[in-house]
Parts: sequence; C-alpha cells; structure tokens
Amino acid sequence: MSSALTNGILVTVVSQYIPERSSLSSRQFAFAYTVRIQNEGTEPARLRSRRLVSVPVVLLVHRDVKLKSAAELLARKKISEPLVSSQ
Repeated sequence: MSSALTNGILVTVVSQYIPERSSLSSRQFAFAYTVRIQNEGTEPARLRSRRLVSVPVVLLVHRDVKLKSAAELLARKKISEPLVSSQ
C-alpha cells in the first residue's frame, strides 16, 4: 500500500497480484490496483476528472536477489531490495 497526502487530499493505492492473468514462463505479471481518494482537509473538494490506463511494467531486481517469482515478492510484508520499474 502506498499513500500520499497533498493539499489535504489523501490518495491511497493498493496493488494485488493476479496469478490467473499472469504467466511466469512468459514473464508477464498482472496486477490490479485499488485507488482511494479522501479529502482530509477542511476545504470542500471534488474529483473533476479521472483517467485510468493499463500500463505494462517490468520490475527488475539485482541478479544477487534470490526471487523466483512475482508471487514470492508480493507475499513479503516488506520489500528490502531496490526495485526498478520500466515500461
């Protein structure tokens, strides 16, 4: 889960690995994202527009990292290795 508070607006994103839409042999991994937007400030606010996109992402880890799958990575409570995201 990732959260950011900007000008009183809290945005929280939760990602979830989808194994049935993923293929380890093809090195393709599917994720679903839940986005929650909350007004934590004192001023009224409204969502004026939204745009959802599907973006292919590749996560790269150092060769010394002993990960065998994305599921193994997602099962951890904390990810201590640096990850690089690229399209």
